[in-house]
Amino acid sequence: MPHDQNMLLMRNSKHKRLLISLFSVLIVIGGWLIIKEIGEKSPGGQIPHEQAEINALRSFVTAANEFSGIQSGSVFGYSLANYGNPANFSIQQCRDEVRCDVINPISVAKFQQPNHPSPDYAEVETKTNTVISLHRAVPEFVGGEYPADEVEQMVRAFLVQVYPDFNTIESSLTPVQNMKGSRLNNGNYFFRWDDTAYKNTLPDGVQVELDPFIQVGITASGFIFSYDNTVALSHLQDL
Repeated sequence: MPHDQNMLLMRNSKHKRLLISLFSVLIVIGGWLIIKEIGEKSPGGQIPHEQAEINALRSFVTAANEFSGIQSGSVFGYSLANYGNPANFSIQQCRDEVRCDVINPISVAKFQQPNHPSPDYAEVETKTNTVISLHRAVPEFVGGEYPADEVEQMVRAFLVQVYPDFNTIESSLTPVQNMKGSRLNNGNYFFRWDDTAYKNTLPDGVQVELDPFIQVGITASGFIFSYDNTVALSHLQDL
């Protein structure tokens, strides 16, 4: 065999061995990454921070059910939909009358649960695992109606359990008179407190899109169907 052909075969053989070695290394690295990912997941299949968010939401829903008179039989079917900005809170810095940019964005985990006529929805702030929003359909079964003052007592007791800071900060909040215990035609009540002074604490040129607020929606029979707390989000800001 000519000398040039021998050299060519030797080079081809070396290239093949090199490619095989590289391919083997890639397989080993890929396998290690898969094992690492599996190892970082919780027994339920979620990564740790997601599991913490689910646990926080589960505890919150359990409390809402207990105050709603649901002691058993409730199925927790919430699953993570995505991550994003909270629905009712943002701090903006305005360059002019037209353009405003969101600053200090907050990440929330957005959960959904199948329900009728629309899915239940919840948001959990990801740094502190604080539930800042829950909206769910009112079940078909209804119990007897409570007087308005008893409904308000239920709401306050619920707030103290799920957001203990409420007791401390309530005096700094402004009750919304047309929302505080107002009963709608469908027999639902809403209780709301606004932090109207928060915007005065912001630096020049910085504004809040909507005054931080706490709001609870509850039926006359005591079922808590909605909760929003952007006051908790405002307390996380460092401006």
